[in-house]
Amino acid sequence: MYEATQQFLSLDEAKKRAACIRLGEIALRVWEANFPEGCKVAYQESVTGSTQTLDCRLPREALDAVRAGLDANGIEQRYLESIAALEDDDLFLPEASQFAYYAIYNVFQRYVVGRKIDEWTIANQALASAVTPDLGTALSDVLREAV
Repeated sequence: MYEATQQFLSLDEAKKRAACIRLGEIALRVWEANFPEGCKVAYQESVTGSTQTLDCRLPREALDAVRAGLDANGIEQRYLESIAALEDDDLFLPEASQFAYYAIYNVFQRYVVGRKIDEWTIANQALASAVTPDLGTALSDVLREAV
């Protein structure tokens, strides 16, 4: 196990939150590189056959909500359709973007909604989105910046 992994896992809750927010910021850069503000991504929902549009600003707004500590813009509700579409294979995203989307969603779920999401899941998703060859170094960088 990487030294950085052990360090991450041993952080107290406040420092893990800071590290997860930093990981969310990394994932957001990946997301916005592929889906900038104003992008239009349409997909067909298989259950009803309706056409849906992906809200490309949602990950940024979710991370802002994590920083603020509250869901003032109905973010939890706005995620429902796109998460279902990803799980139903109605919405296809490039792999790195999908990891980024889930990482930010899970940071939001953990720190705003209060769901029991393992912080290590968030770390894995965010680091996978960054497609870096040395995950140990990437995590060390996050820990240095976040704590």
